[in-house]
Amino acid sequence: MRVGVAKYKVERDKSIKEYLEILRKSLPNHLDLFVGPDYALSHRFDQVSTIAEGRDLREYLLRLSRHFPDTTIIPGTLPLQINKKEMQHLALVYQNGREMAFAKQTDHGEEETAEKAGLEYKKGEAVPAVFSIDGKKAWIHICGDRGRTQNVYDADLEIILAQDIKAGFHFGAATPRNPRHLILSDSYHPKAEILRFSPPNTHKLLKPIEEINSLRIFEI
Repeated sequence: MRVGVAKYKVERDKSIKEYLEILRKSLPNHLDLFVGPDYALSHRFDQVSTIAEGRDLREYLLRLSRHFPDTTIIPGTLPLQINKKEMQHLALVYQNGREMAFAKQTDHGEEETAEKAGLEYKKGEAVPAVFSIDGKKAWIHICGDRGRTQNVYDADLEIILAQDIKAGFHFGAATPRNPRHLILSDSYHPKAEILRFSPPNTHKLLKPIEEINSLRIFEI
C-alpha cells in the first residue's frame, strides 16, 4: 500500500486554499491512501466553519475523490457548524466519490471554540471510528481521542490526526497490542510518520520512499 502523509503546519495566518492546493497536487502520486492533519480544513485555526462553508468544501473534496477513485482521501479535520445550534469537530473520509464523517468524541477546547461562535459542542458517539481501506481495517483518532475513549479496536491501520505539542506514538495500558501500522499526521510540529508495531513491544519507524514538498510517501 502506497501511503502519502501530509507534513503541514496549521497556523492562524494560513489559508485553507494553501492546504487544498497541497492536497490537490499530492493526489496524482498514485496513492492508495492520503492522510492530512487535525485542523487542516479550517479556514482559520479554531474558527468554526459555517454550514455553507462546510457544504462548499465537502463538494470540492467529493469532486477530488471522483477524480482519484483509487485513493482513499482523509484530508484532515475541521470544527464545523452542523445546524443552527451545534458544532462538531469532524474528520472527513472520501472513497470513490463517497463521504464518511467521524466526530471527535472528547473535549480539548472544542466546547470553548463552539461557545465563541454562539454554538454548543456536540461530541461524537463513544464508539471506534472504523471503516475499510482495500480490505484493511482502519481506525481513526482525532487528536485527544486516542487513549481516552472507552472502546478499542484491533485495526490493521491506526490513523492519528493531531494538532498536539506531544504528538507521537504513545502506548499505555489501554493500547491494543495487535500488529498494525500507526499513521500520524500532526499539524503542530508538524509531523508525518508511520510506525510498524509488532507485539509484544517491537516497533519500527518507517522511512519514506519519497518526499515531495509537504508530502511524505511510504510503502507499507
